[in-house]
Amino acid sequence: MTAGPARICVCVSGEGSNLRALRAAERRGLLGGTVTNVIADRPCKAVEWAAADGIETKVVAPSSFADRTAWDEGLAGAISAARPDLVVLAGFMRVVGRSVLDIAPRRILNVHPSLLPSFPGTDAVGDALAAGVRVTGVTVHIVDSTLDGGPIVLQEPVAVMSDDDRDTLHARLHAVEHRLLPRAVALMLAGAARMAERGVDIDASRAAELPVARRALLSVSDKTGIVELGTSLVELGFELLSTGGTARALRLANIPVTDVSTVTGVPEMLDGRVKTLHPQIAGALLADLRSTAHREQLAAAAIDPIELVVVNLYPFEAASRRPDITADELVEEIDIGGPTLVRAAAKNHANVTVVTDPADYDTVVKALRSPAGIGDGMRRDLAVRAFAHTATYDSTIARKLPHVLGRLAPVTEDLSPERVQLSLERVEELRYGENPHQRAALYRSLDASADEGPFANGAHLLQGKPLSYNNILDAARATALCRDLRGAAVVIVKH
Repeated sequence: MTAGPARICVCVSGEGSNLRALRAAERRGLLGGTVTNVIADRPCKAVEWAAADGIETKVVAPSSFADRTAWDEGLAGAISAARPDLVVLAGFMRVVGRSVLDIAPRRILNVHPSLLPSFPGTDAVGDALAAGVRVTGVTVHIVDSTLDGGPIVLQEPVAVMSDDDRDTLHARLHAVEHRLLPRAVALMLAGAARMAERGVDIDASRAAELPVARRALLSVSDKTGIVELGTSLVELGFELLSTGGTARALRLANIPVTDVSTVTGVPEMLDGRVKTLHPQIAGALLADLRSTAHREQLAAAAIDPIELVVVNLYPFEAASRRPDITADELVEEIDIGGPTLVRAAAKNHANVTVVTDPADYDTVVKALRSPAGIGDGMRRDLAVRAFAHTATYDSTIARKLPHVLGRLAPVTEDLSPERVQLSLERVEELRYGENPHQRAALYRSLDASADEGPFANGAHLLQGKPLSYNNILDAARATALCRDLRGAAVVIVKH
């Protein structure tokens, strides 16, 4: 290795999306080295971008040499002049020969759009589609004298969908390449990827010590404040993972966002019913980073942890109030992935911050901006509130769903159920309880409407001291008695 930061030479032929991914990882401190040189076999957008980004570039075109051997020697000379610790072939559409292999033995990486040894060569995507396989993937391997046959460093499968064409499959493969290639480079430069009898072994203990990206998962039904939150998180260096409408809202605000399907390698399916239910997400949320074993398992599975989860759930309660809603429509408002994310993050609150209320966004951002970051106490408090959030949600479903299902078929209502769930929202703190030394508060049912009683939505104080428990109790008794009387009536209550 050279003195100072490791030097990386990248060979390109096309657009340079993998080059840009490497550069982005470098800027976030995740690469373990610096892209110092870019070499192309032709003029291309990648080399133009590199030059504009301040990277030393060189074009070594085969047409400038007498034959392939001479070109290989010329390429080897250009690479040697760059003094690289690692050479990366990132969309380089040429097979390197002995001259290049000799100057950087076992220090040349290539990224290939298939699960090698299947579909080597220049048209791996077309070959996979023609073969009708259901799974292909991405491979990062060490380059040797064989065609795409060198020792494999990392692989990740990608599902082939029935309606895929070259463009759609290429897009999903590229997204995985942009994540997998920087990781492989970091492993190589850290000495965590070592040659073994059967290829490359990953030293999980070394891999677990590599820097990881700060990642936040955002998936909200209530979009209040999500753009402002996303902007702040990006400023703080977070990569934003998101799905569906949340991702669209962020992109409309020109906030960079990574689709969860890019991380999982599987598109959203079943009309959006399955988005985040995947080990890549669950593992990132549930790993206890205080555990060496957990960190090593994440490293071995090429999973980066998720630091922050921002989720609020489908508006089931609001939907249930619609008088014309059908049972099927209401069932679609039952959130599955959201509660799973919230509960996983809340369980692992020692490592993950979970936010379920937009009112908490500013507080969380302020804590993230502070030198101390989010403390254990805040994470615990948010976790407890998150569990209360999902408990209330499930209680609402249990309370509301039978009434809608009963429109289609009789649903027996148990007048004395074994358990009763109450979901209440605090309206206000009262002056005191039944006695002055006691505390009291007024609560309302979450789905109460004003015509269900004078205190269904709280009490409006016209004048006088703040209300106490006794004031509310007396007023409630008086109004209840008035409702029982027929005709004009007056009720006077003296506590």
